[in-house]
Amino acid sequence: MARFFYLVLTISCVLGCASKAENTPYSSGSLKEKTITHQGLDREYLLYAPITVKPEASLVIVMHGYTGNMHDTASYVGMNELADEHGFLVAYPQGTSDSDGNNFFNVGYDFHSSSNVDDVGFVRAIVQEIGNLHGLNKDAIFATGMSNGGDMSFLLACQASDLFRAVAPVAGSMMTNMLSQCEPEIALPVLEIHGDEDKVTRLGGDKENEDGWGAYWDLETTMAFWANINGLSERKEVLSEYPNGDGKLVRSITWHSKEYSREVRFLVVKGGGHDWPGGRFNKWSPTYWLGRVAFGFGENQAFNSSELIWSFFQESLAWPRMESKT
Repeated sequence: MARFFYLVLTISCVLGCASKAENTPYSSGSLKEKTITHQGLDREYLLYAPITVKPEASLVIVMHGYTGNMHDTASYVGMNELADEHGFLVAYPQGTSDSDGNNFFNVGYDFHSSSNVDDVGFVRAIVQEIGNLHGLNKDAIFATGMSNGGDMSFLLACQASDLFRAVAPVAGSMMTNMLSQCEPEIALPVLEIHGDEDKVTRLGGDKENEDGWGAYWDLETTMAFWANINGLSERKEVLSEYPNGDGKLVRSITWHSKEYSREVRFLVVKGGGHDWPGGRFNKWSPTYWLGRVAFGFGENQAFNSSELIWSFFQESLAWPRMESKT
């Protein structure tokens, strides 16, 4: 538990202490704060709309990590620039605060066992409101997120598969209860990006709950679970170096099938920490260096995660929706 509290303190400093003034705008569209009432609470989210929004636009939901916030996430992931290029909308939900004052999405951590916050319902309400405002392509709604937001992406794939087309967690995991109770109506394609030296969300899982978050499965088992949901029995693994000159090797695991036109993908960055690879960070900020030294946050530039995620989402549109195979 001591290690857990150290990690929470460090994550809080890195993801919770940055000011909005540090966010550097690289995009040309409109980023607006929105408030919606859900479960009697005023909940917030950011909505990014490029100057030119396609009719019946796609929507990408991007969720922050534990102790993080919607503003910093919108700044470092670089999804808004892709929205400018491709004409889709981006929403950044804001979690609620727990008893320690840390922002979170309720995915079933041990220390949130008494929480009744329904973040799946909150995300559904966001999508409905944006649909009323803009008109959405209901077959092109996607979810991604970092850390706790990655866990939340997995939860949405379990409990809101009717709403989403694909999900792409980064440094995410599935708590043992989440996985054992996961019975999605629709089989969603899943992409997970993970560092093999992640000290916060261990690649090998934490079945004994040594870190205090609660027990969770190793990521290989987690992704094999989603391959099974999608009826994918063939597995291919490739080790390659991404062409950006930093020497990072990425282990790419793909589950596929001759019978079904779809894939589940797992990218493991060799030497990668708890990070959103390719993220855009202020390297003059002390909190950036604290996070980088503590758990590798902001260090990995092996590839641009947002570009890979958006490419995966676009591919999934060509894959027919199908019922879960479990």
